Amino acid sequence: MKGNTTDPNRLDMVTFAAKACHLQGRIKQGALARLVEPALASVDEATDVLWSARGERLQRAGRPDEVWLHLHATAQVVRVCQRCLQTVALPLEVDQRIRFVKGEALAARLDGEGEGDVLALSASLDLHELIEDELLLQLPVVPKHDECRHPAAMQDKPEGMDAVDSAAASPFAALASLKGRDSGPSGGSR
Repeated sequence: MKGNTTDPNRLDMVTFAAKACHLQGRIKQGALARLVEPALASVDEATDVLWSARGERLQRAGRPDEVWLHLHATAQVVRVCQRCLQTVALPLEVDQRIRFVKGEALAARLDGEGEGDVLALSASLDLHELIEDELLLQLPVVPKHDECRHPAAMQDKPEGMDAVDSAAASPFAALASLKGRDSGPSGGSR
């Protein structure tokens, strides 16, 4: 089924760009399954995704018209801080220009050569899926607070963990404490 210029789930990018159309909307974060971590889905700090998209057709002398999409999206997602293991709200923002070209091979060749990203043109574009992809690219590799209020601590240390803690300060001190346990009355090994 051919896409159109008003349905963000089946967008005809050529027509959308030719008419310089503009769309905007709001997506419940729960509708973007890859963006939401299931264990944190009920945390109130997450916000809806606010987005806008504008099509543009650039005409260049002696070359085919270029199909462009200017995409802007904002959201706040919740992840687990890797320092303190508490939830952290991460503000995300996408402000991206994307050029659409015919075929994957041409897109791969042109990507990285100029401004914006380059994607292959399809019969219809799922704009919500593209927004989710772009937001996922904005996530930090290691989510964390700028400053943690409650640093992670081990609740019940297994026996012998004190030697491991002192090994962090000095690995040789930990070895000395282990050697002291195994030495006999004469101070030598058994």
